[in-house]
This record gives sequence, C-alpha cells and structure tokens, in this order.
Amino acid sequence: MQHSTHSTSANAAPQFFSQAHHVIFDRSQVNQVAGNVNQNYFSQLSSSKELGLQRLYEAVSGLGALHDSQARFPPPKCHEGTRKLILRELSDWIEADSSERLTSFHNRTGTPTIDPPINSTVPTLPMTELTPTHTSCDVRKPSEVKVHWLYGSAGTGKSAIAQTLCERYDRFGEKKHLAASFFFSRGNSKRNNPTYLFLSIAYSLATTCCDSALRAAIDKAVQEQPGIFEASLEVQYRQLIVEPLQSLSRLRQLRLSTLIVIDGLDECIVAEFQMLVLKIITGISNSNPFTPIQKIPLRFLIASRPEPAIRDFVNQARFLEISNRTVLDDNHATYMDIKLYLHDGFSRIHAAWSDVSSFPSPWPPAGVLDELLQRASGQFIYADTVLKYVGEQNSYPPERLDNILGLPVSDATAFPDLDTLYCQILSLVPRKDDLIQVLAFVLLTRKRSNMDLLERIFSMRRGAVPIAFQRLHSVLNISVDSVTIHHKSFADFLQDFRRSEEYFVDLNYHRNRFVGRCEAILTKRDSLPLG
Repeated sequence: MQHSTHSTSANAAPQFFSQAHHVIFDRSQVNQVAGNVNQNYFSQLSSSKELGLQRLYEAVSGLGALHDSQARFPPPKCHEGTRKLILRELSDWIEADSSERLTSFHNRTGTPTIDPPINSTVPTLPMTELTPTHTSCDVRKPSEVKVHWLYGSAGTGKSAIAQTLCERYDRFGEKKHLAASFFFSRGNSKRNNPTYLFLSIAYSLATTCCDSALRAAIDKAVQEQPGIFEASLEVQYRQLIVEPLQSLSRLRQLRLSTLIVIDGLDECIVAEFQMLVLKIITGISNSNPFTPIQKIPLRFLIASRPEPAIRDFVNQARFLEISNRTVLDDNHATYMDIKLYLHDGFSRIHAAWSDVSSFPSPWPPAGVLDELLQRASGQFIYADTVLKYVGEQNSYPPERLDNILGLPVSDATAFPDLDTLYCQILSLVPRKDDLIQVLAFVLLTRKRSNMDLLERIFSMRRGAVPIAFQRLHSVLNISVDSVTIHHKSFADFLQDFRRSEEYFVDLNYHRNRFVGRCEAILTKRDSLPLG
C-alpha cells in the first residue's frame, strides 16, 4: 500500500512562532496535528551559543535515517504476537547490560544505591529496580558483548525487528536505552554510504542522552574542529563520539543510554565501506590504530544481510570474542509467525469488505495458508506483499488471491516490492550474462558438486562463477559442495519474464544449450584417437 506523506524538516518547527522574537526552546516539544498525522518537533538547541551542535544539526537534518524520521513513514514493524523469541533474546541483552554495569559499579565503589541525578531531566532509579532480568548460558557478562549481529537473507524482517526495538527503548525512564539509530537505504544517495553515519550518531548522543556534560563536549568538539565534516570517518568517530564519551566520569558513562542501532549495513553499496564501518566501531584492524570498543560505554545492534565483506569480518576470532549473533532463518518459529501474520491480515481484509456474502466460505480456502507459507520460505516481505495486493482498494480480494495462487502469477504487478528487492540484489553482480547462466544452472541442477564444471562446459572466464555468487548470499544458500535457492519466490521471479525482465531465466533454452554443450564435448572426446 502506498502512503502519501508530506516530508517536513525538523527545522520547520520555529515557523509556528514566525512573529515571535527572542524565543529559546530547551528540549521542548511542539505538536502539529493535521488530518491523521501527528508530527512532533523537538527543539535541538537550548542556546544560541551551541554553534557546534547547530552546525551538526544542519549537516544531518533531512537525512531520514533515524527510526522516527518522517521520511521513513510508515516504518516496518513486527506484527503483534510475532518474533517473540528473537525480541526477547535481544531485549535481554539490551536490558541486562545496563543492570550488570550499574551493579558492578556500586559494588566496586561502595556508593549508595540512589545517586544524585546527573541533571534534572533524568530520574534516579533505586538499584532494586535494576536487577538482571535473565540468566544466559553464555559465560561472558552482558557488558562484554558489545555488538549483536542480527542477520538473515533478503526480506526476512530485519528492519522490522530493528524498528520495533528502537521504539521499545526510546523512552525516558527505566526503558530509555536507545542512544541513536541509523537506517541505511540503498536507494538514497545520502544513506547508501557512511558519510553521515557518525555525524548523525554524535548528534543523537548530544541531544537524546540527557547528559549536559556530553552535550557540551560534542558541541565543543565541533567548534574546535571546523573541518570535522570533511574529515575521515575514523577521525569523526574519535573526535565526536569516543573522546566526548571518555571525557565523562565513570558514573556519568554508566547512566547514559548506550544502545546504537544500525540497520541495513549491507545497503552501503561499496563493500569496503561496510568493512570500514565495522573496523571503526569495533576497533578491530591489523593496520589502523582504531579505538577498541571496550573503551567506550556504547553497544551496537547491527542488522544486515550476510554479504561477503560483512561475513568475513564477523567471523574473525577477535569479533567473536565481543559479539553475539542471531539469524533469521526459515525455521518453525518463523513459519508460525508468518502464519499468524497472514491469518490476521486476511481476517482484517475480510472484516473490512462491505459484502462478505460474496466471499467463498471459508475464505481463504483450506490449504491456502500452507501454500503461501511454502512459497514465503521464511520471507516476511512475501507475506506482506501478498496482503497488500489482495487487500488493495477497489479490488475483489478473492479474485486477487486467485491471481497470487496462479503459476505463473496472472497479474505481473502483484509483487512490486519483492520484484524491486530481487532486481536490486541482482544488479550488484557485474556481468549479467554470466549471472543468468549460473542461475540457470542452479535452477536446473538444484544442487551442484563442482561449479567449475560450468566454467569449462561453457568456456566461461576462470573465476566467473565465484564472482557471480559473491553478491548473492542473500538469495542463495552457498556451501562448499552445493548451491540452492533460499526462497521459492525467487525461483518464481526468475522464471517469469514479465517480472524479472532482463534477469529472466528461460529454462528450456538453457536446458537445451547445456545438453548440447555436453553432447559436443562427449563427441569431441570420442573422436580423439586412443592413446
């Protein structure tokens, strides 16, 4: 469903008081209610003296990278009752670290359980309210797990989980754990690279953590380094984030919100940038003296597809020591979550229809949910696209559902989101001819024992197959001795010319070509004289 919204920049807030003079907003909120959209504007500057923060704001305003940005409305979120186990696992990590760090500090220093507030805006909580909420089989303390990697193939719901956690922990009081968020987007020229990543995080730390000393330190850093906006990512991270955090007392650090959520790291279109972000954040590098992540109080939840550059980095021993990971795969829990999502979605469509007597009974018919679940193969995006198409206004839902169930889909426009996703992934492979040939081979053989055989049969360039596979880990299961397609919906897409267009795989053509090449090789071999 398309949502039409008018993007409104945060710096439009003063327009409410266009005739007023000498007005200063100090972290105040102004609400504009128009139609069914309630837009909140938060003043970002408490004083005209904060010239550094003002420059930082000017640099990052309008990015649309934050979890509550108008540019991302409506954001993807977990459907109620789904992803319970994964949300609980990640929530335990988020909440337990704060409890463990504060308990450790008080035990070590002997300070009272109720400390003087850092500033008047932050409520003080007694230590009895900050006891650990869970135990884990992991022998490491929560504070030693500085990074949690949430990964899965395309369309499995990573962004929805990241968004749900951001909203859950972006609250003042006991649940205020979120310090900053950044959602990458391949289709946005400002968000498909890390140019603004650390500038945005620094600004969020200054304006949302409610610590006046940290705010002042970040403001001072920008004012003293006017060229910081053109500096390298490592310099920005060190001078705007690391050094201001390290300037705080230990107690102030412990009372900060510390969770940084970075979604879609794989949507940095240059693999080297993906690696660089991970190196800077973790401090893991063989050549550059990056700051070790253990020296600052922040923790990072990073969500991405398992692209090669990211996968290679997170499998290093040094990264494994400071991290945990959660995979979104096609297991029973995911199956049941998508089933609930589809069931509730179809019920909502049925209830909203004015003449339900025209629907077949039952609707959807028996077995349809199981068929759709089999096609989804763990992809929430598939289920979401089905519901959008079936429930579209001025259409008859039972007819739309029949269109979906037809093979091939009788309406080529039924899966626009899914088709765009697959085209984006395939566009990253440099040589289209090699790509189509490799995909045809995977579809024809289902599994392979030796893919270099494909190179020899078709006289492809040496290494052409590994290059084609390099950017396809989000849609293919690739192991040492086999390659299979992650999702049935991807196979359906490839074999429907109306949807895949330039990436269409004509199986009859490739089957005949493959057989012909094999026969030619055998004939040539048989014609050689016996030695």
